[in-house]
Amino acid sequence: ELNINFDAPLICFERSMIRNILAVITGHGPFKVHLQKLKLAEETDCPKCGQDSDTSLHYITTCHYYREARKRTFGLTVLKGATEPSCINVSDLVQFICVSGGLTKDARSKIISIEGLSSMGPSDLNSGK
Repeated sequence: ELNINFDAPLICFERSMIRNILAVITGHGPFKVHLQKLKLAEETDCPKCGQDSDTSLHYITTCHYYREARKRTFGLTVLKGATEPSCINVSDLVQFICVSGGLTKDARSKIISIEGLSSMGPSDLNSGK
């Protein structure tokens, strides 16, 4: 059973962001462990750091490649307390996806500053303003 912290209603986000949020929460995204289950990948090593299996939890909590994105989003380089992606509230997850640019080509082109996020609404996060 998922225990998702919906502090921001998903309906406020564009479809592509909702897709990214759900991909991270469920692990059914562009992660090698999931792709291997679908027989679309042979290896499960993280393509960014090569140190652990590529899962959504690894992406959010420990991947060395996303260390700075975690620091900008959560104030920490490693999230030790998160046992599953659904432990993280949706607003923080959206910030991390945008800052890390880790899931989509669109996200990579929409790196936004954390300073501007406090005054932004969900639609601003989607548009990369």
